[in-house]
Amino acid sequence: SDMHLAQAAANVLASAIERQRADDQLRHRVLHDPLTGLPNRQRFMELLEQALGRAKDTQTPVAVLFLDLDHFKQINDSLGHHVGDELLRIVAPRLAGRLRPNDTVARFGGDEFGMLVEDLADEAEALAIAERVGRVLARPISIDGMEHFITASIGIAVADPRSGKQV
Repeated sequence: SDMHLAQAAANVLASAIERQRADDQLRHRVLHDPLTGLPNRQRFMELLEQALGRAKDTQTPVAVLFLDLDHFKQINDSLGHHVGDELLRIVAPRLAGRLRPNDTVARFGGDEFGMLVEDLADEAEALAIAERVGRVLARPISIDGMEHFITASIGIAVADPRSGKQV
């Protein structure tokens, strides 16, 4: 009888673990971009709301950098969507590599990305991050044996709870 009880408990536990794993996978699919694996716009907005709350508590600035790849439609139209998709898959880790470990880069859709940068020293630090991102995007991207060069437009918004200033 002890063996049956142990087996029943093991079955219940295994079922709960499997259900949790399935829930985690579903949540990941809902909140992440399938092409790049980055968080999506919905997840970014959740993280931004949390970051703004932390910024208010810690009195440290938070920045959002919004990035749009220049002339991306031309790449898709002239070279095909498979090249455009591959370019996005290459750009995503390049962007993430220019941020600090606790910062977030998300794909909003198409060729648009958002970057959430917390615990800034000041506005100049947000500008420095944008410059690093611009430099990493200036490096050539090799796809199907061809080098491609891209540029991006980057907008920056900073919320500084110390001054109540948003720029």
